Amino acid sequence: MPVRVLLLESDDRERAAMLGALEQAGFVVRTATDPESAMAGIRERWPDVALLGLNGPGCDAMDLLWQVATAKRPVPVVITKGPPGWSPRLTAWLSRGFVEDTPRGCRLVRAVVAAISGLSGAYLPPVA
Repeated sequence: MPVRVLLLESDDRERAAMLGALEQAGFVVRTATDPESAMAGIRERWPDVALLGLNGPGCDAMDLLWQVATAKRPVPVVITKGPPGWSPRLTAWLSRGFVEDTPRGCRLVRAVVAAISGLSGAYLPPVA
């Protein structure tokens, strides 16, 4: 069964680049352009991994991360970008379990990170 990825990215060009890289790596990708559609995607069809760009217009990063963390089922998260100055805060969130630490979760996260690692500007978690 293919790995399902939810990709939240508001920038059309960056979303297209990540979508292409992920699909080429064999992932099944569902895209979202805003936090509301990302959460709807998580609730409707549980992804195996959520790839979140948290720097889009109108994105309350803390609220979105909280919604993901408190969803009925845990979803490993890779944060590609955060709001300006958020790098230390994002790392703190990641260390609190937003990257699922099961062996399967770690493998999925590493595979997703590997697929997009050649793209410029991505903030990738230190655990990847």
